[in-house]
Amino acid sequence: MKTEHLEDVCSTVGNLIRIAAVVELEEVAAACEAAEHEPLQISLLDPRKIPCSKTEDRRNRQLLDAFAQFRWHIEIIRRSV
Repeated sequence: MKTEHLEDVCSTVGNLIRIAAVVELEEVAAACEAAEHEPLQISLLDPRKIPCSKTEDRRNRQLLDAFAQFRWHIEIIRRSV
């Protein structure tokens, strides 16, 4: 990987981490819980697409769970510094 490409990737990752850190852990937990009770009316991977199947709804729940784990890891790192 070329240095300039690595810098772009690290910059993008850093932006994602800063954006994720703005979402409160309680909000993430509430979103996960809400998604367990009823289908989301958006697609997290492609916001232009409306989920119209159980598969898309399950994918949304999995993505929310993955984000929750990611957000928890950010919080653990933040608190350890």
